[in-house]
Amino acid sequence: MKPQLVLLCIFLIICASSCDSKNPEGTDRNTVQDKESQVMDFQLRSPAFENEGDIPAKYTCQGEEVSPPLRWENPPKGTASFALITEDLVKWIIITHWVVYNIPEDCRELPEAIPVQEVLQDGTCQGKNWRHENGYMGPCPIGGRHRYRFTIFALDTVLVANPRISKKRLLKAIDGHILDSATLLGYYAKK
Repeated sequence: MKPQLVLLCIFLIICASSCDSKNPEGTDRNTVQDKESQVMDFQLRSPAFENEGDIPAKYTCQGEEVSPPLRWENPPKGTASFALITEDLVKWIIITHWVVYNIPEDCRELPEAIPVQEVLQDGTCQGKNWRHENGYMGPCPIGGRHRYRFTIFALDTVLVANPRISKKRLLKAIDGHILDSATLLGYYAKK
């Protein structure tokens, strides 16, 4: 085979493969799919603070110690309920600040200042925090700036209500039922 013909064949193969990954608008299909999957990820946010930002004092022991507003989007198909755990990720111990479960599957937010009670009107349940109380316990770090992790779990089940449930018991109960999870990090240091 002549060298010019070999070069022409190589050129056509390269051109065909690059044309194949383009859609009619000329954009790369893989890039469009990557962007769509990034947009469609299960996400947890708060209008009160940015991810890896500072938690306002209002939501801490130095303020009103009410729960912050949280919003999530794009839960996976098959979600039957949501659960939420908030923890202080101290180096030597993890302190549980909030345990929430049986959040209805059509719910996409927890508003600010959730009442401190075992069961809410919509069936959402709150378990025990580090102080063995049902409900939210605001950040109150001793020594330095602490990192707080809010994790929401999309579950394929609704749990039996148990006012004594702790983080450990909740994690055991949802084992094998987690479809996806999303995390929001916040920081706080006493002033």
